[in-house]
Amino acid sequence: MLHENFEWDEDKAQRNLKKHGVSFDDAALVLSDENGDRFHVEEYDPEHSTGEDRYVTTASHPDDRSIVLVIAWTDRSTEHAQVTRIISARAATAAERRRYAKEISGQSSGAEVGSRNSTCFQSGSRPPPYRHAS
Repeated sequence: MLHENFEWDEDKAQRNLKKHGVSFDDAALVLSDENGDRFHVEEYDPEHSTGEDRYVTTASHPDDRSIVLVIAWTDRSTEHAQVTRIISARAATAAERRRYAKEISGQSSGAEVGSRNSTCFQSGSRPPPYRHAS
């Protein structure tokens, strides 16, 4: 699993919570979902990938699939540990939720995710390969 250890800037996390109402702890829980292969849509973010590769994951909360978040992150893995640095997290817009539902419908029956529960981010080019720790 790519998302198993997390880090973030505490000041940024507080600003994010105040602005978007989403904690980085919740974002980490969503990213570490054991059903992520089914409920995550991960895309490379070329617009914000200056200096480091950034990704955006649109995913539903494992405890309530009607909650869909858009999470920006970067891979800070080392040879010793896989580390995901969370950059921002917010609730998906209605349009992102619809797109998310379409994206995961090929991976799930759709019963778990209703029209209330759809989201996704802007598609970019194919992402560079993830750096997986050995």
